[in-house]
Amino acid sequence: MPEAPQITKLELLIKEKSDEFSANEKIIADYFIRNESRILSVSVPQISKECGVSKATVVRFCKRLGFSGLKDFKIFYQTGKMDVGKFTGPVCWTDSDQVAFYKVFTSAISALQQTFRRISWEDLSQAAGLIAKATNIDAFAIGGSAIIANYFSNEFIRLGKRVNAHTDIYTIRHFSQEFKKDDLVIFFSRSGENLTQLASRAKASGCTVMAVTCEEDSTLARIADKAIVTSEILYMENDRNSYSRIAEISVISVLFLMSALNMGRNSSEFIEHYSDTTNYEKL
Repeated sequence: MPEAPQITKLELLIKEKSDEFSANEKIIADYFIRNESRILSVSVPQISKECGVSKATVVRFCKRLGFSGLKDFKIFYQTGKMDVGKFTGPVCWTDSDQVAFYKVFTSAISALQQTFRRISWEDLSQAAGLIAKATNIDAFAIGGSAIIANYFSNEFIRLGKRVNAHTDIYTIRHFSQEFKKDDLVIFFSRSGENLTQLASRAKASGCTVMAVTCEEDSTLARIADKAIVTSEILYMENDRNSYSRIAEISVISVLFLMSALNMGRNSSEFIEHYSDTTNYEKL
């Protein structure tokens, strides 16, 4: 029985970055893959000569892959090879601890990269502008998304905003009668099919509705005035938890800092407030 095909982490990385390469960088990528047996012994001048590109292009290629240079890349390459079939995808009950380790980190990185491609800084800048202007902000989520709504609330309270997270059905039902015009209401839902009636009610009350979901064509995304769509990769077999949580936390971090910058541009007092509330030694 033939051995399963082997693939280096480099090949996975090159495939992930291939759309970003210039014509000369694609030549270097092909060279690296074809010359794995001697990749640790070649130098920047050798690669430059054999590929017919400049030395600066070789270094730029390594940086494109996320390394400081050729030496840094070689350290990465020496970490070894893994069967591509075992290296990616949801964790299975038959996986070893080593395979689980690689799958978790590879999937988490992939979720961030896919989300990075799906959304633009302009989208997040517009959302941050809505947050910066809002006086009252309410975040809603149930199930696995609840932790994200709570994280959002904990972060944005530091900007001096009135922010509440509502994550249990009783509180959510009660609050559905409290929507006020011009409030900002944010819904976190992986599927985009949870809390849709509540979102419709908030919009009818004159609230600005924002949604953070994995499904671009979901009901929640269609209702929202502003929808932010992240990527979803399954965690373990049929487990509906996903690495979207990691992507959502990253999105919240960007929104938080963009909102802070937005508010700081218009108020030196806010900058002093921000510096004070983020001084954890003082706290």
